[in-house]
Amino acid sequence: DIDYQRNAAKCYSSCPNLAAEMAAALASASIVFKDNRVYSQKLVHGAKTLYKFAYANKWSHGKRSKESSEFYKSSLFWDELLWGGAWLYYATGNVTYL
Repeated sequence: DIDYQRNAAKCYSSCPNLAAEMAAALASASIVFKDNRVYSQKLVHGAKTLYKFAYANKWSHGKRSKESSEFYKSSLFWDELLWGGAWLYYATGNVTYL
């Protein structure tokens, strides 16, 4: 139960680290919901889409917005990309994510 205001901001290309973290979350959730094949596949699809976005925009990591840098304290982009890739590997078995 969240009883306080949470801010949201749009991000188009300056948040590959966040996209990679979201890919990891969706990929890991796809494993949890593997008994529901359709839902699990949707989660994997979303994870792959976010991972592709993160990888394509990897060099924009240092250009984070002031708003996101206040609450998202990532030091390096590559740890998030590795995390997303590892979970995608576990979810899909595709070694290219390693």
